[in-house]
Amino acid sequence: MNKQLSILILFILILAVPVTAFDYIWGGELNLNGEAPELQGTVFAAASTDSLNLWFSGRWNDLVNLDMDASLISESDYRFGVAIDTQELGYFGDDRVLYPEISSFNIFGSYGSCYYRAGRQLLSDPAALIVSHPVDGILLGTQLGASSLDLQLGYSGLVNENASTLTLSVNDLAGDHNAEFGAPRLIEKLNWSYPGLYEQSLSLSFLAQQDLHQSGDMVEGSEKLDSQYLELVLKGFLLPELAYKLSGVGETGSYGGSSIMAGVGRLEFSYFPANNNSSLGLDCLYSSGDSWDRVDYYASGMETDVDTLSQYMPISAVSGQGYVEVFELGNISTIGAFFRVSPGEVFSAELRGTTFFRTKPGPVSSTLILNDDNDDSFIGQEGLISLVLEPASDVRFAFRSAVLYMGDLITIVDELEEYFPVLFRLGLDFSLKF
Repeated sequence: MNKQLSILILFILILAVPVTAFDYIWGGELNLNGEAPELQGTVFAAASTDSLNLWFSGRWNDLVNLDMDASLISESDYRFGVAIDTQELGYFGDDRVLYPEISSFNIFGSYGSCYYRAGRQLLSDPAALIVSHPVDGILLGTQLGASSLDLQLGYSGLVNENASTLTLSVNDLAGDHNAEFGAPRLIEKLNWSYPGLYEQSLSLSFLAQQDLHQSGDMVEGSEKLDSQYLELVLKGFLLPELAYKLSGVGETGSYGGSSIMAGVGRLEFSYFPANNNSSLGLDCLYSSGDSWDRVDYYASGMETDVDTLSQYMPISAVSGQGYVEVFELGNISTIGAFFRVSPGEVFSAELRGTTFFRTKPGPVSSTLILNDDNDDSFIGQEGLISLVLEPASDVRFAFRSAVLYMGDLITIVDELEEYFPVLFRLGLDFSLKF
């Protein structure tokens, strides 16, 4: 923590000192967020996430440039619930954490058709189905005519543990990591993209990650998880007003003595009526799953005689499905439809409906679904409305409200059932750029 705070202070000082050796620009953003309620057993919580972000970009020449982006983040949970002994609703206290997040701190540039980036940077995949996470490493790439090829290598173990969103195994969340850093994993990505292929855009990516946890730092009963991913993304227009995006990922790997064979696919359509500031869309997602032989979503405490695991596991939390209850990829399938309208530059709205299914009778990421011998697939149906107001280019208000109709798979403790005939969540966001 002390090292990261020192870097953050240095970053702020750099912004405050005039720099005459090169061209530069800097800015910031204040974000305030509040959401409620979130179910946590017999307790529901109101959460707030507030952040102050500062960024700096400097340029010497084509070959050497500087990019920095850091935030100070405050997260709070205020818990209410039903006391088991008195059956009365009461306040159970709160949890608060304040931490720095350095999302980028690197030099970058280009020479001819080649380019590079070295230092703290974001590693992500084109389909947002595998990873989106800060790493410390290097990216090397080149333009090959109308296409591009790049190789990225990064280490995740120097990211603040509160900012880490790695979700491959229980060790990423609860392992005994060094100091206050996140899970140690080495991640590689090789990406080839061709944006002008017969007026379509094609990308092909290979990603791999290696688990660098030490045996003494791992949760008892867990194993190391190494995995590899092959991703294909094809997008474009079928008609002048009809866009599509097709994404697919195949995953292989190992968890202890068990092999992994899994995958995820997504198909999206968007219709844009001519001379109209609105759009209609349909999206479908499928991610493979396992039975309860894996014990839970993270396979912690799994028996050693399971030969093959089929649940898809992204490297970090990406493309979570739902707002009332967020279902991470893996043993989850969804069908969704949306309508968006932007009558002007100041206001926009979206209405979305999503149906959630469990791919196989087994665990999902939500603790609301238990191993109770229920083999149903239907999880629930969510309706979400989002409203965005931007009275100025640097001021933004967003309001979200959602209701989740629960299927029989979702289990709520009896003490809270009378308060939650349906699950719902409200959220309010405010951002100010400067």
